[in-house]
Amino acid sequence: MVEVGIGGHRMSEVIHTHWLCCRHCVGEKRSKEYVMRCNILGETRKSIKLEIIGERYWKGYEHKKRIRYLPKSEKWRLKQCQK
Repeated sequence: MVEVGIGGHRMSEVIHTHWLCCRHCVGEKRSKEYVMRCNILGETRKSIKLEIIGERYWKGYEHKKRIRYLPKSEKWRLKQCQK
């Protein structure tokens, strides 16, 4: 299944359940917004445990996976994938 991400970008076949909205800041005034594929692994009292797939907005890094914790106050950054 090939999904089209937020912004209409075509993504390769990687199983994920959510998109994490991110921003890469360069200096004081420049930034780039992008989304990363992720899966929710669980929750702690103050954060959400995520498996992040890929590396920023770069192609060809789908093999990279890492665990990150997102504060519950930033839960709005998670968007559920449409099936």
